[in-house]
Amino acid sequence: MSSDAKYREHSRETAICVEMALNTVEDDIRRELETSGSHAADALNRVLGKLRERRKVLLKFTAAA
Repeated sequence: MSSDAKYREHSRETAICVEMALNTVEDDIRRELETSGSHAADALNRVLGKLRERRKVLLKFTAAA
């Protein structure tokens, strides 16, 4: 998070845009998981886990905004 106060008013809007993008990526991964083989599913599940971790960081950022 920027310490510059002039950007603080935009932080919530930025977080909302990032959350929308994360939702779209998560939906895409879930659709791929429905049709992928086991090796690909393992990789996609790892990516999905990383996405969830990043979403937690985003939630903390949003709460601080």
